[in-house]
Formats: sequence, structure tokens, C-alpha cells
Amino acid sequence: MNAISHAWNRLCSWRLRGNWRPGSTNTILLIAQVVTLWTAAQRGMDYLTLPVGAASSAELGGSEALRGIEADISLKMLGLSFLAPAGLAFISLAMGWVRGLSVGHLLVGVSYLVLGITFLRDSPVDDWLTAGAGSALLLVAAGLLVTDSRRVPDILALLGGALAMGIGGWLAAHGLGSGYRTGNGFLGAAVLHLVFGFGTQILARRDERLRREEEEDLRDLRLLGD
Repeated sequence: MNAISHAWNRLCSWRLRGNWRPGSTNTILLIAQVVTLWTAAQRGMDYLTLPVGAASSAELGGSEALRGIEADISLKMLGLSFLAPAGLAFISLAMGWVRGLSVGHLLVGVSYLVLGITFLRDSPVDDWLTAGAGSALLLVAAGLLVTDSRRVPDILALLGGALAMGIGGWLAAHGLGSGYRTGNGFLGAAVLHLVFGFGTQILARRDERLRREEEEDLRDLRLLGD
């Protein structure tokens, strides 16, 4: 029994993971990363399992026909562009490898970005001027609602932001026309993964700095105790 216990303790002390622990300080962030990576991996698997040459809704079992870059390149290649970086990110998330997780998110973000741009390319805009004005109002609304400025009273910022969001959304929807929702969704996913990719590096550096400061504080306390 002692030999088994000793071997088990030796096995537990053999660390393969990095020093950084994703989600150790923010469980919500960890859940969000797992969910976004899972959906990206599922998209990659979906592309890999689609029948070769499928291009019509009938061939896809009633789903949408292939659009954008889906119809331009091999579905196998497109599937791997999502599945491979998502797999890298999953492994890095489990192992505590900051760079691998960051690179995985960034590559998935680029894949979503290309997908979104090509989808919007195939969805012609009805009126660029109206769409541009609506988008500008939406940016103003985001600034008013999110930015906590001392120069603008809260009541005006909230009411103005809500009004700008409503008018901007209406103008953008009528200017863009129909068929843009999927491309917009892909662009949103791209931004989310890019934020996770760069944010992971920032959070890891912050955690390392905090850990180093805690070690220095403990060392100072020991010196005072002596």
C-alpha cells in the first residue's frame, strides 16, 4: 500500500499543465469561452460531414444553400479552418497554455470574419446611405449607453441612447435590406473570438503579475516574522 500511495503521489506531482488556470478568477468567462469554441468546432464538423458538391437546399436536406466562401472553396478545408483552431484552443484551455488558447481564438475569429464578409458580399445592400446613417446612430447609441461620462447627465444619456438605438436599428435594417442577418452573426462571432484571443493574453499577464505580487507580500511577511 505504501508503494502504491507513493507512486500515486509521484503521479499527482507530475504537472503537465501550465501555471495559468483559465476560469480561476472568472468562471463566467470560462463558460463563455467553452461555449464559443464548442459552436465553432460544431460548425467545422458540420462542414466536414456535408456531402461533397452539395450546393442546393435539396442536397442539404432542406437547409440553406451554400453561400459566400462556402461555395468558393472545399468544404473539407473550410471545416478544418474551424475545427483545427477550435481543437487547439480546447487543448490549450485544458492545459493552461495561454498562447495556444489565444492563437486558437484568433484563428477561429479570422475564419468567422472571412465567412461573414463573403456572406455579406452575396447580400446586396438596398441603400448604402440609409444603412450608413443607421449604423452611425447605433454607434452613437452604444457610446451613450456604455460610456459613463460625467459631462452628460445619466437621464439624457439613457434616453438619448435608447432613442438613437431604435432609430438607428430601423434605418440600418431598411438600408441593408434582407439576407444580411447571417453575415452579421458571423461578424459578431468573429469579433467575440478576436476579443477572447487578445483578452486571454491580457488576463494571463494580469494574473501572473498578481501572483508575483502575492509571492512578494508573503516573502515580506516571513521576513517581518523572522
